[in-house]
Amino acid sequence: TAWRSTVGLDVITLPGATADHVADVHRAGLDLAHQLDVRDLEIMVDDTDAVTQSVLADTGFAATPERGTSAWMPAEDRPPITAVPAGYRLVSRAKRRDVEHHYVTRVGPDVEARLRQTSMYRADLDLAITDPSTGDVVADALFWFDPITHVGFAEPMGTNETHRRRGLARHLLAAGLDRLARLGANRFKINYENDNPASTSLYLDAGFTPAMTTTIHTRHRRPTDDVTEEHPLHPRD
Repeated sequence: TAWRSTVGLDVITLPGATADHVADVHRAGLDLAHQLDVRDLEIMVDDTDAVTQSVLADTGFAATPERGTSAWMPAEDRPPITAVPAGYRLVSRAKRRDVEHHYVTRVGPDVEARLRQTSMYRADLDLAITDPSTGDVVADALFWFDPITHVGFAEPMGTNETHRRRGLARHLLAAGLDRLARLGANRFKINYENDNPASTSLYLDAGFTPAMTTTIHTRHRRPTDDVTEEHPLHPRD
């Protein structure tokens, strides 16, 4: 994944994979990154995954202070939907096509077209809360439903600083989880940064149970002397 300042490598292995298989897949990903001349590479690593940590240490990676937690919740334990604070309005992208997508200012003009290219994007799970006086989006959450695994996921979520502590995020989260459950999700997953007390409190209070902690490992290198072409991992790719 090409982020703004770095490229993320996500290695997916199934339960029961041997240490050698895990190491081989990591090395294949690192080889590809080298072929593409990726300068700054990051990998999110399970803190209990000694195999991956060893591979990364041997290939020039270093752990960063960026720590995260993955948490889960059974669908039947989802919180009740709280009332929308007075004047605010919950809307979905499915019913708000007449205005520019609220992610444009963060990501760029192609964001909605790119979202619609992903297999699990649903406009009715693209939720936002609007300001009562201006109609502008002041809180948003994007929910994803995997019909194969029946897992629901929320990413990203956010509230404008001037509208925090009004229950907007709590309402968004509960409304989104309810929609996921009605679609057939039987469990939910959330990721959050450990140094963000607001999101930590929101998710734990909602009933999520931490299951895994992670650390971001990064590697930085200078570009090779013989590479003159444009970087092949453009964000649009």
